[in-house]
Amino acid sequence: MDFTTLITDFSWLIGVISTLSVTSLLLFLENKYYARFVNATKFTKSIWDDCIIKSLNGPLKIIILFYGVFHSLNIIIYHFSVAELYANLFDIIEILFNHAVVLWFSIKFINEVEKSLFKLPKSKRKLDKTTVRAIGQVSTITISVLVVLNVIKPVFGVPISALLAFGGLGGIAVALACQDLLSNIFGGLFIYLDRPFDIGDWISSPEKDIEGTVEFIGMRLTLIRTFDKTLRYIPNSLFSKIIVDNPSRMSHRRIKMAIGIRYDDAANMGKIIKDVDKMINKNKYIDSDMLSYARFLNFSASSIDFEVYGFTKEIGKADYLTAKEDIATKIIDIITKHNAEMAFPTRTIHLVKDGDQAVVKS
Repeated sequence: MDFTTLITDFSWLIGVISTLSVTSLLLFLENKYYARFVNATKFTKSIWDDCIIKSLNGPLKIIILFYGVFHSLNIIIYHFSVAELYANLFDIIEILFNHAVVLWFSIKFINEVEKSLFKLPKSKRKLDKTTVRAIGQVSTITISVLVVLNVIKPVFGVPISALLAFGGLGGIAVALACQDLLSNIFGGLFIYLDRPFDIGDWISSPEKDIEGTVEFIGMRLTLIRTFDKTLRYIPNSLFSKIIVDNPSRMSHRRIKMAIGIRYDDAANMGKIIKDVDKMINKNKYIDSDMLSYARFLNFSASSIDFEVYGFTKEIGKADYLTAKEDIATKIIDIITKHNAEMAFPTRTIHLVKDGDQAVVKS
């Protein structure tokens, strides 16, 4: 056997080894230079190149590996068998793989774009998080449907027109079987359209045990992180049936306090209320454009009460408590300045004996 015949007999093996060697080299180069491309895109202002490079990482490796193995199998089968017998099978596998990779890349790209937009400050972000998430979900569903429809005819031989005709009858059956699922999907759509809350808002419901920060609004579920850090999953359809409060959208926070002074200090009541009224209207934490006052409220059993009312400029809880503390401290100072005291519950007992009246305070 001469050298030419030997080479001919083992040409398939040489082809397989060459293909796998090229595949290994490409995988090595991808691993080596991927991090460099990621670092290079960080210095650009656009987010799109970052998202594309990050989305390509997984699919690109699979493409290199698949076509290396796929081409090697073609060489082996062509040499040892009749390649025409497997031609249709290979075509179907290649079509399914290509569409799967396109779908994988598209979903990864959409997720990377969402993450990048979420990280941007509000001043640079044209769309809020809820809108970004809704567009991402609609895009994912649309691309998935298009990929499936594009695969059905070449792989299964089913015309799209026949599928659409069957879908009319099948759609009725699906709608009846998935009423809860569809109600949740439409509930998610109405959340987006009506916008009772956005991602990041603090919401609560007086009817249900729901209170926390919205972390995610999906097509079927809304995720709420409660204040004890529990993650609560709420079906979207529930929000169309309950009252939802959104404290995050408050313009101001209200301060409303009832203060009581002793009846022994009734003579100084007018001066105290007047000074407190001046203080509340000039306080740095209180919005002067909103209603604010200190006024007599009523005669209670153990005290003369007046009400302090106003709205803070900031809505954050820490700022609100700071404002409330500042006002309470200054009220105490005003009462003390007028040689008065804040009241506490007391009772006066009258004892009558042999016509004489003794008065005991307790």
